[in-house]
Amino acid sequence: MFSVPTVFVIGAGAGKDVGMPVGSELSVEIANKLNIKHKDFGPELVSGDYEISAALRRIAKAKGENYNDWRSAGCMVATGINYTRSVDSYLNAHKDNEKVKVCGKLAIAHVILAHENDCALYVDPRSPTGFADPSKVERSWFSDLLYVLQDRIVVSENLDDIFANLCIINFNYDRCVEQFLFYALQHLYQISQARAFELMRRLKIFHPYGQVGFMPWAPEGRRQVGFGVTDYGELVELSAEIRTFNEQLDDEADLRIIREEVAEAQRFVFLGFHFHHQNMDLLKASGPGRGGIVNTYATALDRSAADHVLIDGQIRAMLANRGGTWNVFVERAVDCKGLFGDYRATWLR
Repeated sequence: MFSVPTVFVIGAGAGKDVGMPVGSELSVEIANKLNIKHKDFGPELVSGDYEISAALRRIAKAKGENYNDWRSAGCMVATGINYTRSVDSYLNAHKDNEKVKVCGKLAIAHVILAHENDCALYVDPRSPTGFADPSKVERSWFSDLLYVLQDRIVVSENLDDIFANLCIINFNYDRCVEQFLFYALQHLYQISQARAFELMRRLKIFHPYGQVGFMPWAPEGRRQVGFGVTDYGELVELSAEIRTFNEQLDDEADLRIIREEVAEAQRFVFLGFHFHHQNMDLLKASGPGRGGIVNTYATALDRSAADHVLIDGQIRAMLANRGGTWNVFVERAVDCKGLFGDYRATWLR
């Protein structure tokens, strides 16, 4: 467990270790799914995705509108998305176009669920004996996170404290972190699924942009969806859990808690994060906090020296309201796993 209050901030680049799409890859897949074109005006598609087409028909029917207007909005996304840095940027540029936003969210939910199903962390519910690709999982930073969390933990004494001093702010739509920890805890400590549920409920994890459904231990009333479930019958409902830049974290209580965590933390770790200004604004400390020395570590793999300076300044601006002094370590030569390799011993102090 962490000895000091620690906040992990996770971005899209953190998922590549286990097979999740990164940046432009996600945009390309979304474009392919939304480029919905029919053969001879019939039900057969010559391009695009059948499940998304069916979801758009369902939406159009419920609203008493023309399906082709919704399909055209999807084609609009497919045409323009590759000219932006991310799907979030594209949807933010069209934030007043409801049809475009709905199409984008449908495609995001579809792509993320499909990749959860294909990634190394997937566990077949018919035979839940282990991850789809355990060797890839073991080589990922996810395993390094568990190495840190298990420090000084004894099952019979303090297992309930394994997530003490940890808060995760995950800007991704997937549930890879939750999936990994849920199964890894069962295997490492030989505990039941029910006991793992109890532990996972203690983890402070926030998804500012929403997620494709909640995991089975979520509170009652939340839409629970298994990791990588590819029954797209509820695609419309699942896509409603997705938020865009301008919709980010409309839950004021969660936003307040995130900013309080930022104000109180003594350590920050940014993994695969791209430091978009909207995200950094969301993370700004709520006001005077713990003060003292704050150590911040971040991956900035292959970013330029100029970007390095910019990122350093963004992190300092994020922390400005909380007081204290800051040590900022922005690493341009290592990925997420490399950051653990360089600083694991430091984080265990």
